[in-house]
Amino acid sequence: MSHSECTHEATKSARAKCRRNRSGAIPRDGDAYSRFMSRVDKSGECWVWKGHLHADGYGIFYDRRDKRKHLAHKWALEYSLDRKLAAGELARHRCDNRPCVRPDHLEPGTEADNSRDRAKRNPRVSIVHADCDHEPTREARAKCPKSGTQKQYRNLTPEQRWAINVDTSGGPDACWPWKGTVLRGYGRMRINDRSIYVTRWLMSQILERELTRAELVRHRCDNSVCANPSHLELGSHTDNMRDIVERGRHHNANKTHCKHGHEFNEENTRIEKKGNRVCRTCSRQRQRVSARRRAEAIA
Repeated sequence: MSHSECTHEATKSARAKCRRNRSGAIPRDGDAYSRFMSRVDKSGECWVWKGHLHADGYGIFYDRRDKRKHLAHKWALEYSLDRKLAAGELARHRCDNRPCVRPDHLEPGTEADNSRDRAKRNPRVSIVHADCDHEPTREARAKCPKSGTQKQYRNLTPEQRWAINVDTSGGPDACWPWKGTVLRGYGRMRINDRSIYVTRWLMSQILERELTRAELVRHRCDNSVCANPSHLELGSHTDNMRDIVERGRHHNANKTHCKHGHEFNEENTRIEKKGNRVCRTCSRQRQRVSARRRAEAIA
């Protein structure tokens, strides 16, 4: 929290007593914002969070100022509004893309607003209560005559459930976002009392066989919630890591300097067998230190 315009002493206790410290304003910290944006991919319409993801598919950002973890999209909205969200307020996605942190794709709202939007946009929920006028609460849904139709969804075949939960409005060549359950950014579906990734189920249907543990389903479109079969391909973990490096999404591959500030250029870089980059300057310094210690031990 900036206190440059205040007249009190520049001490921790004075800042704690300041009214501006309790006003709820967001500090305009350029370092925190630059750290945040370094984890954002702005190449598409949505600004996709490339850092750590929560199990629900939302980004997680660690703010060093308060030493706490925040939902990335909520942090972006609060920084844009220059205020903390009030109690009961949520950061809602207009684009329905959970990893998106673009401020103009976000808006504040309540849990009721969020449930109402989910009922309108999510086909799985809409077959139950989309055209009802009651409040989108658990008690109201339990009293609704249409509550029994939820069992009809459970009796559908996997193919029918996939068709209900996927958004194909963009056309055959576009991404088909998964609107059902999302875990770690990837869609999941329950089949035979077992929860599996939608992409693995799709690929097993295409190949007409079960996938081995060593086989991975990769997205050509780099959109983890996409469930378009034409955007998927089979590969290994090595292929997946190679794609991450080539597409500029690997945090170590994007580093231009080592941790001691030496540049990774052609003369100063050695590539190991596993593909790791080693700083030659740091390596020579370590060798000199080891040689000096050996000489001192002999003496």
